[in-house]
Amino acid sequence: MPLAIRSTLKWGYEHLLPGFVSRPLDFRLRDQIVRLEGRKSDFNLDPLRGTHAIDMTAWRGLGSLGYEIVRHVKPRIVVELGSHGGFSAFCLGLALRDLGLGGRLYAVDTWQGDPQTGEYGDEIYQRFLDDRAALGLQETVIPLRMTFEEASRAIEPGVDLLHVDGWHTFAAVRRDFATFRPLLSRRAIVMFHDVRTIYRGMRWFWALMRLRYESCTVPYMHGLGIIRMP
Repeated sequence: MPLAIRSTLKWGYEHLLPGFVSRPLDFRLRDQIVRLEGRKSDFNLDPLRGTHAIDMTAWRGLGSLGYEIVRHVKPRIVVELGSHGGFSAFCLGLALRDLGLGGRLYAVDTWQGDPQTGEYGDEIYQRFLDDRAALGLQETVIPLRMTFEEASRAIEPGVDLLHVDGWHTFAAVRRDFATFRPLLSRRAIVMFHDVRTIYRGMRWFWALMRLRYESCTVPYMHGLGIIRMP
């Protein structure tokens, strides 16, 4: 039995992801992401130049890939948990707008901070709104200034793309995923940011997810973990 699985069973986490031990590896998603990597272009993100969002993000190098993922998935509903300055939301939102299929992105954040980002005032949220207006994304990117739990009751089922980028403890990210999993569509893609960082809980959660789901890890910009729902 592989060491990762033995360790998981030893610490009793097998109940978190039932059936993960026997699930075979599947590299189709990884191969698709590699193809999208070859297709990406920063020209698609030119409208973001000069916005506040581009100056306050850890997602900068992932923007063009996120754009291509949206173009490939063609989601009807996108949900982002943790938007802060808005860079990732706007990258995904630009792709939605360019697709022209009427997709919407719900950007969920209290815009008050947390123990990892620190607390801040309304200026971050106002910059988010200003950038959204400058990009012409008022009809595409919908901010929900509330907790993730509150948003889960406000968003209708059928989420095709979920981006989880909230508080990076094991308990928090597990709770975020569990809260929104019932809202996911049968073809949903889920992205987790910061899977290769100093946050041990996030790294451990991602290690478990890789054992349970068809997955791909984008190794740069603090790591983007991507899974496809079975």
